[in-house]
Amino acid sequence: QFWKPLSMPDEKKKIGRYEIRGTLGKGAMGAVYKGWDTRLELDVAIKVLLPGNDETNRTEEITRFLREVKISRNLKHPNIVAVYDVGDDPDTGMPYIVMEFIKGKPLDALLKERKMTIQEIVTFIAQVADGLDCAAQAGIVHRDIKPANIMVNQETLTPKLVDFGVARIEGTNATQSGTVLGTPHYMSPEQCRGEVVDGRSDLFSLGAMTYEMLTGIKAFQGDTIVNVMMGILDPNTPVPPGDLRPEIPYDLSEVVMKALAKDPADRFQRGKEMVEALQSALADAPSATVAIRPGDLAVIDKTILMTVKTAKMAGTTASARAATKRAQPPAAGVPLQYVGIGVAALLLLGGGAWFMLKPQPSPVTQAPPSVPAVPSPQAQPAPP
Repeated sequence: QFWKPLSMPDEKKKIGRYEIRGTLGKGAMGAVYKGWDTRLELDVAIKVLLPGNDETNRTEEITRFLREVKISRNLKHPNIVAVYDVGDDPDTGMPYIVMEFIKGKPLDALLKERKMTIQEIVTFIAQVADGLDCAAQAGIVHRDIKPANIMVNQETLTPKLVDFGVARIEGTNATQSGTVLGTPHYMSPEQCRGEVVDGRSDLFSLGAMTYEMLTGIKAFQGDTIVNVMMGILDPNTPVPPGDLRPEIPYDLSEVVMKALAKDPADRFQRGKEMVEALQSALADAPSATVAIRPGDLAVIDKTILMTVKTAKMAGTTASARAATKRAQPPAAGVPLQYVGIGVAALLLLGGGAWFMLKPQPSPVTQAPPSVPAVPSPQAQPAPP
């Protein structure tokens, strides 16, 4: 758990001009404090790397940390956390970042406490997509879009993208092809293959997150990382969210599936396109539908999920067979259907000719009734 309830740290009271007023989170590599800027008099969040014994991992952590500073300072967007300052902790010599303090919590924690309507989910995702569009236009790919990396103001539901530590600046060799980075359930197919990615990869991850928020289950499930990655690469997954939740508008289900297209060329090419599609899908949906809270619906049974998935795979296989059959070239020579038509025509013509030319029976004339012959009188001999 990276973000924890506030508590006063025992070991730190001040970093530079910043007073430490609580601990937001702490891990093996670093800590995030709630601070107070004594010069500007405002709350801030201070992310500090902690000293460690593993120099190899420490070097990589510092590299990512400084990359986050460089990237975040160049991004100005209402849905991306702002970076105010950077420096080195005088006590440890380790770098720190001073960021905008967000009154809220990570999305994954919020979803356990609050149920959002379909309308709220779509509005929320559209803001994240707009922030990703800003990053992509600056040549930056986040590469680890997931609920834990989106801070949310609980009152306004305004999202803020955080943690650009594994982000890649396009046109640099910060991360070479063949390196797999990201969180398995939200990785794009090209990330699974270790390929160099662009902004469309982040939109795939956002699609996977949207799917989960609408249905209550992850788009790509599995007991192991390998199984999850196999699902991501499988052309038959996931099942459209509208097939699992009839309450989800059809157009919205199609938007999610387009974001989850396996081929980047089939996805939204920019976050702005996804924003427009989401808004259009919401505008066409009945108000009663968009007010549904997916979290209030019954949990999707695994049996139902497998049944829908099997039906989808069967339909895909049948379509593929039909397409293959249609794509087959005609056999050499005269097509069979033409031969059949010709034979039928010949039979019809032959039958008609036979009927017309067959010999007709001659009419039967009846002989008149025979009259018994009357014997002619014979000459009598003369008397002597």
